[in-house]
Amino acid sequence: MNFIHAAFLASGLAIAIPWLLHLTKKRKYLRVRLGSLQFLQPLVRDRHRMSRVEQWPLLMARCLAILLLALIFSRPFFHQTEPSSPLQGEVLILLDASGSITPQQADELRAQAAKTISSLPPAAKPVIAEVADRVTILPSLDAYHPIPGAAGSPSTAVDWVVDRAAANPDVTGAVHWFTDLQKSQLPQSPGRLWPSGLPVEIHTAAAPGDRNASISQIDLLTPFGGDSWEVEARVQVSGMPGDQPISLTLTTTDGKSVQSSTPAAGGTAVFKWKGEASKGLLSGDVAITGSSDPWPADDHRPFAFKTTQPIKVLLVDGDPTESRFTSETYFLQKALHASSAGKALSPFRAEVSASLPAPGQAVDVIAVCNPPGLSSSNCRLLSGYLEQGTGLIICLGNRAKATGWTSSDAEAVFPPGIQIATTPALDTLRHLDLSHPALAGMTMDTFSSLRMLPLQRRFSWPESSDWKNVMEFSDGSPLLSISANRRVAIFTHQVNREGADLPLDPAFVPLMQNVFSYLAGADHHKSQTAVLETRTPTLEETRPPGFYPGEAASVLISADNEESDISTVTDANFRKALGLPAIDAPAPEAMEINTLKDSPHERAGEFWPWLVAILFLLLAVESALAARRNPNPVSSPAHAN
Repeated sequence: MNFIHAAFLASGLAIAIPWLLHLTKKRKYLRVRLGSLQFLQPLVRDRHRMSRVEQWPLLMARCLAILLLALIFSRPFFHQTEPSSPLQGEVLILLDASGSITPQQADELRAQAAKTISSLPPAAKPVIAEVADRVTILPSLDAYHPIPGAAGSPSTAVDWVVDRAAANPDVTGAVHWFTDLQKSQLPQSPGRLWPSGLPVEIHTAAAPGDRNASISQIDLLTPFGGDSWEVEARVQVSGMPGDQPISLTLTTTDGKSVQSSTPAAGGTAVFKWKGEASKGLLSGDVAITGSSDPWPADDHRPFAFKTTQPIKVLLVDGDPTESRFTSETYFLQKALHASSAGKALSPFRAEVSASLPAPGQAVDVIAVCNPPGLSSSNCRLLSGYLEQGTGLIICLGNRAKATGWTSSDAEAVFPPGIQIATTPALDTLRHLDLSHPALAGMTMDTFSSLRMLPLQRRFSWPESSDWKNVMEFSDGSPLLSISANRRVAIFTHQVNREGADLPLDPAFVPLMQNVFSYLAGADHHKSQTAVLETRTPTLEETRPPGFYPGEAASVLISADNEESDISTVTDANFRKALGLPAIDAPAPEAMEINTLKDSPHERAGEFWPWLVAILFLLLAVESALAARRNPNPVSSPAHAN
């Protein structure tokens, strides 16, 4: 029972008034002296002093009348209900179609959904939808088929339900969610606020196994391998650990097969082989051999990597009498072969030679280290390589002689008017042109330690529009100068530890790799193949995981890694993570009717008119009871004494 004006109930305290009247009201007696009864006078006096209720029915009738008046003015009413919206509106049937659902689980969920739909009242309208990366409405249960390797997104399903319920607040009545309660795809905290009063029932399918081994990642460690390749495959195991090593097989698109293995708990397998990459693309598949877990979609993983030819560098030692471990070519080779991308190998393949390359030798960059000078024939040879697109860097050192750069042929590869100081002066780096492509991607922080390192300043030449000083000493002398017409660079300091510990500076490796990359040309960093797209299976991309080559673009489809984790949560935790109503939340089986159509000031279920009728009846009873009271006794006049 509810009350429209509950404050009037406080007026029920007025029932104290009849009680006070009945307790304080005394009978009035006419005193008559009777000699024979004079000894009874003390007893009668004591009786009159007592205040007591003598008319209980009348008192109860009056109290009840006051209570009825208070109840009438408070306007009580009873709730009236009508069938809830699920009986007449939409019932949303959400089916998990992510990659963690096996065909066996899909059949179980489909059977549960069919049973749920058959139990709905005829007026209910089931709306069947499958949930993966998004929500898609299905025409029937027969159209429900989980996508192998597809990512699941329960939060997306919540958003879809919330938006649908908001658009049709009087239509959406209940939600039935069929899922495997997978843990990995649940959010850290709920997103959207679930509609109030919208019940949701979770239906689950038990996992068909307690262990799942999957290939989670494949990395190419030799993107500049040329004809030697190294691939790393990572295996993860979810659920119960196994007791046997996991065997794997890598198969390339051209039929090359390589074996490897990991421990039973998973780990990393490495595959090494020699072969050619077709059109700059290395592709294939890595599969777990003899896998028997119920999730076959992640037992293999395709791979496709863009590859480029390595940058071939010839390091010409201008002072071959030096020790191998102190020469400039040694430090340059170490700097170029240093990896800057995790486990991936460097894009440079540097070889050391005591002479310039022979005509026709394939080389991308030539580095001439600490030469005493360049003869006319050597200058013509280098000029021919420059015409073919080969880059050139000359690292000047203490062996350079003024007479070694005077030939007219030297002007084709070196700034004219070179000046060599007899005694080198110690100086520091003052200016950096970070906008030049030879220093692309580098920052002042990279050169912070190099700028404080004392270096030997030995060479200078007149300013020329054909040469750009990218790095300068404090007096404007060049440390690194780049030709504006050809891919030629001049570094005016020894690249070994003589005179300064330049090779030990943190900036040395990125500086040399950037300069050599610039001299090799940008074409070496472009793939020779068509566009490669990487995708995961979705409700739109229904093709199974694999590599699909194409003329304009090739597509690599790989299973979502999180779907390989078979860890689950309880029904309560699933609801908590998504902000769904708790299991014990009361379902709105009936909807309250609060208002009448004809008047906003009335409530359906009010019964105060009946209380008024009862009150009139009670007042009639009270009048009858009051009339039946004994009248005051009429006595004869008192006798005179």
